[in-house]
Amino acid sequence: MKNLLHRPRMYADESLSGFLIRAVQDLYPLYYIYSDLELYKNLKTLKPVNYNLDARELSQKDLNCIATLLRINKNDIEKMMLLNLDSKNGCYQFFNTKAHISSISTLKAKVCPHCLREEEYFRKIWHHINVSACPYHGCLLIDKCLNCGKSITWKIANILKCNCGFAHKLAESNIASIECIMLSTLVYQKVGLLTKRPIELNNFFIDAELSEFDDTFFLLASFIGELRSRSQFTRSINEIASIQRRVMDILINWPMGFHRFLNEIRTKSDEDNVERMLSSFGNFYIQLKRDRRNSFLFLAKEFINYLFINKSSFCTSANFSRIVNQFEILILTGQNALKYFGVTRRTLMNLIKACEVEGMIVEYGGETWIHVTKNSADQYLEKKRKMYLTKQEAQDYLNVGYKCITDLLSKEVITFSNDVHKNMIEKKMLDQLLINLVNSIVVKEDVNLVTFDKASPSILGVTDGDVVKFVLSGEIIPRGKSTRRGIKSLLFDRNEVSEFFNNQAKKSIGELHSTADVARILKVKKTTIDFWVLLGILKCAEKDKIYGKLFFPDEVRQFNESYITVTQLKNLRIKLKEKISASFLIKKGIVPVTGGKKNGERTYLFKRDEVLELINNLSII
Repeated sequence: MKNLLHRPRMYADESLSGFLIRAVQDLYPLYYIYSDLELYKNLKTLKPVNYNLDARELSQKDLNCIATLLRINKNDIEKMMLLNLDSKNGCYQFFNTKAHISSISTLKAKVCPHCLREEEYFRKIWHHINVSACPYHGCLLIDKCLNCGKSITWKIANILKCNCGFAHKLAESNIASIECIMLSTLVYQKVGLLTKRPIELNNFFIDAELSEFDDTFFLLASFIGELRSRSQFTRSINEIASIQRRVMDILINWPMGFHRFLNEIRTKSDEDNVERMLSSFGNFYIQLKRDRRNSFLFLAKEFINYLFINKSSFCTSANFSRIVNQFEILILTGQNALKYFGVTRRTLMNLIKACEVEGMIVEYGGETWIHVTKNSADQYLEKKRKMYLTKQEAQDYLNVGYKCITDLLSKEVITFSNDVHKNMIEKKMLDQLLINLVNSIVVKEDVNLVTFDKASPSILGVTDGDVVKFVLSGEIIPRGKSTRRGIKSLLFDRNEVSEFFNNQAKKSIGELHSTADVARILKVKKTTIDFWVLLGILKCAEKDKIYGKLFFPDEVRQFNESYITVTQLKNLRIKLKEKISASFLIKKGIVPVTGGKKNGERTYLFKRDEVLELINNLSII
């Protein structure tokens, strides 16, 4: 492993590449260090084309190599680098904040001669393309050698000295404009190198994150300097300073400076409607609309204010201009507003008319435009979340099934809101329902308690909604409360509930017998009764949707007098020498009306008079 004779002291704001230059101290070529790195071993050229390591993704092996060679900690190395913080959005870790990759120059470089005279090392802050002036010395940074005129780039092994031998710390610099100094001061302040705040600027620009401010700044700069992309912001330092002065003039004189800028970029000034007016701003308006990172919210808000001032037909209410100025949040319009609220166009219009959200509806050009403030939208959605529930949310809140909620609504135990929140249920209504159910509990000891689910006998067609209604009316009294949540926490006396529902059934069907009643009278299964009805032997009076088949008592009595089963015959306790069974009767010549495997019903049914006549004859014998 190679060793260096010298290990310089690190500075808090120093870049890794600049630190390596100081480490070799002209005793070795810089390639002495780089040749051991995996990053450069596969290069076809003998020397690197770019000596800047600050933004490179170094392997752990390379980091260990540099740490061992310079006898420093790997964490200290990473502090001097520009780590890829967010690969999706393309951001570097830049001091204590993040900066977009396109805001950092890793090939062309610029330095402050006065800073180098004080301490000769490369400051990492100089990588940022918006730093064109030194806030400490009030001068423009230099980007060319004062001796030979060549650009200062990282293609040169020693960024602090030109290939012609001229040390950049000996160069003379030009005085920077107030605007460029203010801009550099703002960048220094955002990364934590300065605490001074440029009081001439709007608080938004001072408090915004560096990446957000850069997006706003370079959007304006692209239209002032006719730059297609941020990467073109690498012209000479004087050209860059000229563009920066014009952008800072807009920011310092906010908002009137921005309004003047909009007037300058408009292609026409006599548009007769809003659509054409928006199109007159061309690509600038498109950039605002395509803002995916919400970096242009402040610009977009003031852009709308500009439209209000310069196009009265855009807004028919002066009150709405006050609303826009009240919030420093972008106004939601059209489909964006509908998606944000998750409602239909008609519902959102009703919300605005009912003053549930702050906004307005504008009619022009045969179309309806909707505008609401995002802050107002957030307040409404939070209020809606706390005060209203959908059917599915109400289901979870009451801890019941979806059918129960539907049943409660159909029986008007609970109702939908009658205001603009259609198809929503007020949360306080559900809270009151639960309070009323709990207050109806009368504790009873030593009883067989059952849950809410089992208290609703499905055989009688009683729904969960019926049970809740019976409890609220006092017809059924809960006798306890379990640890379960919502309605299902109620406990009932099984005997009381059973008796209540039996009485309810009797009231509903009157004097008619149900299938269960007939089966009990004839001492057979309910399936047997259904089979006899199917054969037409037993006639039912009607078929009820809830209680099923119903029978007239006279019809059941007449059937019982006409037919008999073996079970009924055994209950007569007739004494014969042979055991009474279906096979016995068949052997004696009694033909069954139905029964056996062939008929699909095992219960044999015989004519009563034929069986009794046979029994009498056998008794005489």
